Amino acid sequence: MNTNKQQEDIAQHRFAVTFFPNKFATSLEVLDLTLEELAEMVKVEDQPDKSLLPWLKLMLFGDKATPGTNCLRSNKNAEVMTGVVAEHDAGTVSFIDAVAIMQAAAIRCLLYTSPSFRPGEKEKWRIVLPCEFETPLGQHDRLVARVNGLFGGELENT
Repeated sequence: MNTNKQQEDIAQHRFAVTFFPNKFATSLEVLDLTLEELAEMVKVEDQPDKSLLPWLKLMLFGDKATPGTNCLRSNKNAEVMTGVVAEHDAGTVSFIDAVAIMQAAAIRCLLYTSPSFRPGEKEKWRIVLPCEFETPLGQHDRLVARVNGLFGGELENT
């Protein structure tokens, strides 16, 4: 059972989030945030199309850009992860159900909808789950699979 102190510690937990201005990721910015701070940023970053939004990863990256495209967001440039991000675009799990699933599992996370989200029509959403500490990249798929188990395998690994 969580005590108030544990809940307060979780609420204050900071983790690194890397932001890229777009999918080409020729530059990056790293911020140390709490889930609440990240939620506030997501809330005010409103665009009509997903392609206009900045990309975020719960990973730290180096400075080795891919040859030709100069992209910093690559597996070869990733150094460590600070959490996992998964999305649901298939529409088989509603956003409301996703919130209920995570509440029932008592897992603190950030769930938010995609710009094209339409309740009952286009159930597209994303889930952000920070790690307690920096974690080796080799654990990424295992951690995504654990949360994906709660959703019957309906999440996409980002």
